[in-house]
Amino acid sequence: ADDGNNNEVLITNGSGVLTWGTATIANDAVTLDMMDDIAQGSIIVGGGSDAPTALDAKGDTKILVGDGTDLASVTVSGDATLANTGALTIAATSVENSMLANDAVDATKIADDAISEEHLDVTAVTGLTAAEVAPAADDFVIIYDANQTALRKATLGDIVSTLETRPEAPPTPNSSSDRRFKKNISTVSGALQKLSKLNPVNYDWRQDEFENKGFNDKKQWGFIAQEINEILPELVGKDDEDFLTLNYQGFVPLLTKAVQEQQEEIDSQQKEIDALKSQLQMIMDMLDNDMSDKTDNKKDNDNQKPVKLSMATPK
Repeated sequence: ADDGNNNEVLITNGSGVLTWGTATIANDAVTLDMMDDIAQGSIIVGGGSDAPTALDAKGDTKILVGDGTDLASVTVSGDATLANTGALTIAATSVENSMLANDAVDATKIADDAISEEHLDVTAVTGLTAAEVAPAADDFVIIYDANQTALRKATLGDIVSTLETRPEAPPTPNSSSDRRFKKNISTVSGALQKLSKLNPVNYDWRQDEFENKGFNDKKQWGFIAQEINEILPELVGKDDEDFLTLNYQGFVPLLTKAVQEQQEEIDSQQKEIDALKSQLQMIMDMLDNDMSDKTDNKKDNDNQKPVKLSMATPK
């Protein structure tokens, strides 16, 4: 027999006759049971290394790991780690919002060490808003609507504490306020008295002592949470580090009621002023009439002829 050609093997016909040919492995011809005696428990695919620890694939090779039913749908239970140092690309529309459970992704799973130099876009499906977190050096967050129109831009310090925003387009914030959601509804009272106790202040952030808060270096306007807690404790809360926070939006109903109460006082005082003005006018009219009568009487007296009295004895 000759030596055969490259990539050929000797094949038997089952009757002792050997021939050279190209070997093929039929479907289902090799199972895991047949590979139990492989020394390293591994398989080399596509010209991988000589001593792989598990499965080594090299070259333009694609591997699908199936679940026994459909290779297009893969389910992995437990932890799965992608150890390659290259980029991982998830094709467009390949992940839907229904595929991500709550808390499925957190910051430690997006960036490992320092914050990424690239920004993170959290896009959305039609009708929902999206948010963009920019690089740490830029230090801001932008919120977009479904038309990719920037609704609001704010620095981290603004968001944490002062609620200052720099709108790039007219903002349209809404919060749940339907009467059907609420109970124990009562009208606010004494708002003007409460507001008169507040102490508005100007201040600067202690940036050097609280670098992790992302405070800016601008002059601030606001209140001190500890002082507000003594007057309006319902508007004061705490963050994860036990620092006090302030619900500035909660001042809006109080300010509205205070303006109404102040207007009621103004209206009441105006009625009193009008009544006093009316009384004063009556007094002035009476004085004018009295002075007029005296003037008329004087004129009458001046116009009368003098009466001559005679002491002569009648004849």
